[in-house]
Amino acid sequence: MKLLPNSLFGRIAMILVGGLVAVQVLTTAIHISERDDLVFRNGASRAAARIDDAVRVLNAVAPAQRPRIMGAITDATLKLADGKPAGGDSVAEAETELYRAAREALTLALEPDTRFDVIDAQPVNLNPESWYAREFGERAGMRIDAAVMLGDGTWITAESTNPPRATTWFTRLLRNLAIVVEDRPSDELLDEMNIDEPRDLLGLYQGTPLNERGWGYGNTLPDRITLFQLSIEDDCNDDENDIIVAIGETLIHELGHYFGMTEEEIMEVEERYWRGEPDPADIEEENGEKP
Repeated sequence: MKLLPNSLFGRIAMILVGGLVAVQVLTTAIHISERDDLVFRNGASRAAARIDDAVRVLNAVAPAQRPRIMGAITDATLKLADGKPAGGDSVAEAETELYRAAREALTLALEPDTRFDVIDAQPVNLNPESWYAREFGERAGMRIDAAVMLGDGTWITAESTNPPRATTWFTRLLRNLAIVVEDRPSDELLDEMNIDEPRDLLGLYQGTPLNERGWGYGNTLPDRITLFQLSIEDDCNDDENDIIVAIGETLIHELGHYFGMTEEEIMEVEERYWRGEPDPADIEEENGEKP
């Protein structure tokens, strides 16, 4: 069976398509690698900050009080112990990227000239057995095990974890969407929408809703949600708390249009959200019923 077409045009087209696919796969792999590096460095920074907080507290109290304080601040994400484990001075022959990220994070977090040794640095996943879940269903956490010298020369061992968290379908669907802030809607826009007062238009979604996108959708400019700052401020009489509420309501409303919801559906979500009521599907799920 022939794998290549007979015509020169067909062969060139197949080679070009194959090249484009290879470039896309390579680009995706690079993107995932860079994303993971940023996630782990951010996780290392947060975990190191917890260790620094504990060290500052322990340096501020008398040595006799430290065991009680260590017990009080120890929890699921921070575990403290006296002393330094055997072999804590040894350095791994080949440092991993996670080990280097942990060391750099602790160097930045702790007071200058604080002595420490990174014992271990590992990723933390909600579902470590699933490649798909690790790459697309969650943001990995980071655990740092380190020995740190306190101000009086004694050592403690700290295990600090920046926990992983799930990424929801909602955030994964927010792609190619720009959220911008403008002063007021233009006169042309108000005329087009048959609106008399600028303060009556607080926000606007422009684009193709998700439920209207066909198979050929792509290569387009980002959809756009515009918040009109002065309209919101006027509508709220410059009250800061009301402005915060109005921004949240407007974003919820315009994101509803992005997802293709009707005005009635959006209003139902808004009312339920601001009353603090759970989603009916969540209630049914808790009761063992199918939503």
